[in-house]
Amino acid sequence: MKFSKNHDFEAKAAFRNGTPYLIQYRSFVPSIISAFEMYVQSGQPDTPDSFRVFATHQTARYNAFLEKWTFGPSAPKESLLISYEMLTSESKIKVLTDIIAFFAPDHAIDDARLLKITMSVQKLLVEAKKTTTHIDFGIRATRVVEEFRFFDEEIFNELRSLTSESEILANLIVHQGFQKGNCPSKRDFLLSGAARLTRFNPLRTRINP
Repeated sequence: MKFSKNHDFEAKAAFRNGTPYLIQYRSFVPSIISAFEMYVQSGQPDTPDSFRVFATHQTARYNAFLEKWTFGPSAPKESLLISYEMLTSESKIKVLTDIIAFFAPDHAIDDARLLKITMSVQKLLVEAKKTTTHIDFGIRATRVVEEFRFFDEEIFNELRSLTSESEILANLIVHQGFQKGNCPSKRDFLLSGAARLTRFNPLRTRINP
């Protein structure tokens, strides 16, 4: 089995009928820091103002991606949705097992081999225009948002407020067993109040309702 990868930054990729999809998303704040590091590495300014403008601009793209691929009415039905946080958690083996079972239900899974593979994964760390490679790093998250060189609590709370609704709706599908067709619409979500729905978010994302 072969996979093709598409970030679909512009939310313009077409769905192919009869094609199963593995859809991965990540909490916006840590993901935008990683994206900014790549942005800076490409020669763009590495300043607090540059980060603020870049990150704010990306919030609309993030919301469009999640609506298209996760909770929107046209999201592909034949798909498996996982979060980056799930894939890098202590439950990573179960997540990978679920992925294999989704695409190859008759395949016998070798848990020992799967564990060995996860422990041998290399990590490419890009930070402040510096790139380092870590051998046998494994599948785990290392991003500490508060340690980012341009961390500003007011700005980061604003970024969360611009993306939290979409993120929680995606989390409803992943962690609470909501089917895509039964997930609350964004309008219903807004009417219900973000404060009430944050209890569905097991990733403990800080929300500014």
